[in-house]
Amino acid sequence: LAVLEVGSYEGRSSYFLLKSLKKIQLTCVDTFKPFHELQDNNHKKFNQIFDNFKRNTSKYLKQLKIFRGTSHDFFKKNKYKKFDLIYIDGSHEYNYVAHDANKAFLVLKKNGILIFDDFMWENYAQKKLPFHAIMKFLKKNNHKLNILYVDYQLIIKKIKN
Repeated sequence: LAVLEVGSYEGRSSYFLLKSLKKIQLTCVDTFKPFHELQDNNHKKFNQIFDNFKRNTSKYLKQLKIFRGTSHDFFKKNKYKKFDLIYIDGSHEYNYVAHDANKAFLVLKKNGILIFDDFMWENYAQKKLPFHAIMKFLKKNNHKLNILYVDYQLIIKKIKN
């Protein structure tokens, strides 16, 4: 089972996926650098974040591939690999969410599962929220997917390529 996680942070969801889905090969994509949503540009703190990620996932190194960079760079470099399950928990900015949704859907296998975390995330400083980007993605692809679950997370299944 090929799994992609966009936005890994300290690796808690990575650990959950690796522990729960025993036979997966997990690709984690994260810059592991400070980002504005935390309103913090503390590189020392983010070195600790990456150390926490490595510690949280250390039992599963044979099943883990780490791409240390942006999702934009990952999708540009990933020409051929397809995934059975994709978990998106990266940037909450509209343009990034829209990009991640569209690119992830292209590399999601038919009958694959796509999970958006923070579907209902709010930040009043932003005019367009993750919700808006995801809704636009759903409208564009409504004939190619089934919605399986809606709450703070949104889970869909790709039914057509």
